[in-house]
Amino acid sequence: MDDIQDYWIEQGQIAPMDLFLSKNQSLTLGIQADLLINDSKVINKVKEGFNRGLFELALQGWNNTDYNRSSEQEQSKSLNLANTKLVSLFKNKSSIFIPPENAFNNDTLKAMQQNGIEVISNAGYAEDAFDGGKSIFNASSISINQSNGSSSSSSSNHSLVFHLPETSSFKNYDQGKWIKNPINSVISNVTDNINKYGYAVITLHPQDFVKLDNNNTFTNQVDENQIKDLSTLIDYFVSKNIPIASFSKAIVIPGVPIQQYPCISGFTITGYFTPIESDYPGQKKVTINLSSVGNKEFDENFIKDVKIEGWGKTNDGSYIGFYDGKWFQSPHPLNSNGQPLIKGSAAVDNKIIPNLKQLTIPTLVVPYNNETFSANDIGGAIKGKHVDVYTGEGKAAETETKRITSKDNVVCYF
Repeated sequence: MDDIQDYWIEQGQIAPMDLFLSKNQSLTLGIQADLLINDSKVINKVKEGFNRGLFELALQGWNNTDYNRSSEQEQSKSLNLANTKLVSLFKNKSSIFIPPENAFNNDTLKAMQQNGIEVISNAGYAEDAFDGGKSIFNASSISINQSNGSSSSSSSNHSLVFHLPETSSFKNYDQGKWIKNPINSVISNVTDNINKYGYAVITLHPQDFVKLDNNNTFTNQVDENQIKDLSTLIDYFVSKNIPIASFSKAIVIPGVPIQQYPCISGFTITGYFTPIESDYPGQKKVTINLSSVGNKEFDENFIKDVKIEGWGKTNDGSYIGFYDGKWFQSPHPLNSNGQPLIKGSAAVDNKIIPNLKQLTIPTLVVPYNNETFSANDIGGAIKGKHVDVYTGEGKAAETETKRITSKDNVVCYF
């Protein structure tokens, strides 16, 4: 939510904050630091949410600095003043910048790095203007803005700037009016962006939540219908297990410095699972020779699927596996390292991702976009930029393999 400041439609600022607090959900606040001085109602509400770990503080400039027309030094000074103000009010600096009027350039990125600010969030059109209309969403490789303002497709020891632009807004400003986006449109936008990119960003403004007077001027009276719609939106995401998170949680792997993990784009993600013999009708049988066991009879289609997936669970509770042209029996399905195969295992090409590395795939569908996988398996068909994620046992797991199958994913490992 942008435009947090002194004595400006206070109820439009406080009512949405109260809603997020009541639902125990995260909210990032764009604070106009030079305009937040002594309004105890707004300041205390921000402090309440910040102290509870729910409100994340973001900088929204200082003294109307035009970040597209100012020098690197002027921009750095502005960001430093804003963060100094945040420290005086909340005993904490911010690592997030929301440029006023969505204006930024390469000097902005350099100024951010000089001040330890890692995230920039603005409108999508501003990103297009920044990179010549190519859109950061469609880059052929993950682009890392380094301290000299250039881009690189590999990690470095310089501090990084992550671009997480707005993907939707509660209301749009069009031809002098604030026009409400239908809730279903916002939900559709969020769902599409999470499926494509791993995240979505919704922008709110205080003026979204107050009534207008007869002159179409913002009042300080809460519009309960807008608060109710915001509540519906939050409840929908919670009901669908779509986490509402801070920018910081969206970009950071816990315990690992950002600079130490590379991210690679262009991956195909597939899934594999363990078939269960009892899910097959057993109308047509085939006989296989199990090493150290002898001949046993199983459903033909069950055996076909086990050959594809690697392991299957039999009616007696044991597991049979097929590799190197032979059949084996085990108390557990096994990965290529001879360890039990568990949900969260991933088969990779070790020429691309070393064995036993930890992976995140932020572009996957929920909840897989927030999970960490272990690259503890390989497969004959897994070559190049391809990760095969193990989803578990049975028909439900098979359904998940289809749900996560997708192209053009980003894989980060550490």
